[in-house]
Parts: sequence; C-alpha cells; structure tokens
Amino acid sequence: MTTRVALVTAHFPPRLSGHGDFTARLASSLVAQGMHVDVVVLGQDAVQQLPDAAVHEAPFPKSPRSLANAVKAIAALKPDVVCLQFEANAFGLKAFPHLLPIALRARGLYVAMTYHELWAPSRFGRLAKTALLNGPNRVIVFSRWHAEGVDRFRKLGAPAEPIAVSTNIAAPVGDPRLLRARYGLEQTTVITFFGFVITAHCVEELVTAVAKLRAEGRDVVLSVIGRFDPRIDGYHQQLVRQADELGIRDAITWHGRVESDADVARLLALTDIGVLPYDTGVGENNGAFAAFAQYGVATVTTSGDRSRYMQEERVASFVNPDAPSIAAAVGELLDDPQERAALGARARAWSERRSWDAVAAGYKVVLERGPRQEIT
Repeated sequence: MTTRVALVTAHFPPRLSGHGDFTARLASSLVAQGMHVDVVVLGQDAVQQLPDAAVHEAPFPKSPRSLANAVKAIAALKPDVVCLQFEANAFGLKAFPHLLPIALRARGLYVAMTYHELWAPSRFGRLAKTALLNGPNRVIVFSRWHAEGVDRFRKLGAPAEPIAVSTNIAAPVGDPRLLRARYGLEQTTVITFFGFVITAHCVEELVTAVAKLRAEGRDVVLSVIGRFDPRIDGYHQQLVRQADELGIRDAITWHGRVESDADVARLLALTDIGVLPYDTGVGENNGAFAAFAQYGVATVTTSGDRSRYMQEERVASFVNPDAPSIAAAVGELLDDPQERAALGARARAWSERRSWDAVAAGYKVVLERGPRQEIT
C-alpha cells in the first residue's frame, strides 16, 4: 500500500529559497521511493508545479482562523503522514506557526517535522519553541549537533532523528580540465567561497588571506558565489575597498547569487580549494560544504561545536577564522597535492553517504514506520 505524504512548507519554487529548493527535491525523491506526495505551500501566491507530485496552496498560519484553514486544507488530502518543513525565517520568525504541529495532531494527523534550524521566534521564544518541538510525533534534523539541541527542548515523544542533508547543486559532469583550459586557468589556483556575503562568514578575513597568499608569490584568485546587493550592501562595498587597498581587486570575482544550477556547477568545477571561514564553524547541515564535497573539493573551514563530528572524519582542514590561519591552511594544501587529493576524496565519500537517494530512503523509514508504530 502506497504511503500518502502531505509535504508542508512555507517556501517553494519559483521563490528563491534554499528551504524551498530542499522541499522540492525532497518531494521528487520521495516519489522516486514509491510514495504518493502532495506538497502544500503556506502563504505563497505563485507556486511551481512538479511533474511527479501535486502542489497545493493553503493559508499562512498567522491567526487562529488561518491556522484552522491551513490544517483543514492539509487534512482534506487524507495523508497517512504530514511531513512539515519548518525553518524559522521561512515562517517569518513568527510565534503562531509554531502551533502548527499541535493543531495537525489535534485533527488526528500523524506529524513528522524537519526542523531546519535552532532559531527561536521573535516573540515568546522559548515557549513557542518548546511547543513546536514537542508537538510532532517525530522530529527530523540534519545533524547530530542539531539533534542534541532539539532534545534539550523535546521532552515528549521520541528523540530527534538525524538524516544528513544533501546538496541542491547538480553533480559534476565532464572533464574540468577542459573547462579550465577554456578560461585560461591551467596554472592558476581558484579559491572559492560559496554562501551569503555577511560578516559572520568572515569574507573580510578571506580577502586578507588571499592578499597574503599573493604576496607570497602564489598565483591564486578568489571566486565569490553568494548573494549581495552592491547598491545597498555596505559590507560588500567595504570588501571592495579592502581589495583595492590590498591591490588584489582584479584577483576577485564577485558573482553574486548565481541562480542557474548549471552555472553554479561550472564554477564549482573550476574550484581548486574551497574556503568557508564561518565565525562559529561549519556544520553537517551546511549546503555549501555539501556542494564542495560532492565535487571532491578540498575545503578549508573553521571549527566549532557543530563541526566536531566532521573533524573526527577529517573531511576538511579545520582552522581558526582569522586571515593568517586561513592563508596558512590554503598554503599547506597548495604545497602538498597528495594531502589535498586525499582530503577531497574523504569529502566526496562523505557526500556520497548524503545523496538524495540516501536522504529519501531515510525519510521513507521515518514516514512509513512511524504511523504503523503508533497504531501498534
């Protein structure tokens, strides 16, 4: 008997959102696992239809009435299980949507929720978060670090279940050497940053590190893939001035947000070393690292509480988020091609365990077994 899943989200394509992209890919991957999927998008006027799953619209749960109407729309699909994708920013950091799992269960529905982040709402933070995390029958997270954080709040029901995140970026195709020759990069080392251009991602320190490497005589350039608005983004303007002062403006390409998967894939294929110098460390749920790993790119990143399991697996070079440490780590990889290749190979193996097939298989276990266990 085919399991009917109502996949509920607040963001969905064509809206530009990693949360929405994840939901769309999860929907198609669950269908490929033999499940019937209806996607329910809350509060978005225009939604993209999928070839293998129906996509529906429902009200955003911002009041008792709209919450009741959203639950009614979901229940009308007669799902065996609701799979709610909850990301605080996607729900506007509002407290009221945190009641959605409780309201769905009160309607007699079985609820599994993917909790995308550990943020609290702007009001009633701890109370709303406690209600959200204790409401579902099951909670799915992307990493063991996230599971530990959720279980500090979740006192009812089973502990959170980690299912590792995959990447939304297309897998590599073709020979990257041909691509490098096309752009005249046979001898140049391409360092790539992928993510939001914000202070917490330490792009200023990365720019300084690139200047230091070039001052040492290394032929390196920096490719920055990440959203910014050059008209109003003061941090980006500061970075451009910094590059001018360091004399490396021509060594940096600011791509902005790259919307085409094929274009992102091309930029990743040109990458020699990835750098993700986050101030609090990278985690297993990080999509940028997952993309680098899929391409077997040796990556320099930073350590923190959320990175400890990755450090145990030695899937990246972990350093402090300062320019000298970043430059030294990149230099060591440039001087030791064998270690660079081994690091990239470990990252690729790590990524293969996080393919969309593996992600969907993990979800299938939770979504199919859960209701049956509740019945027994």
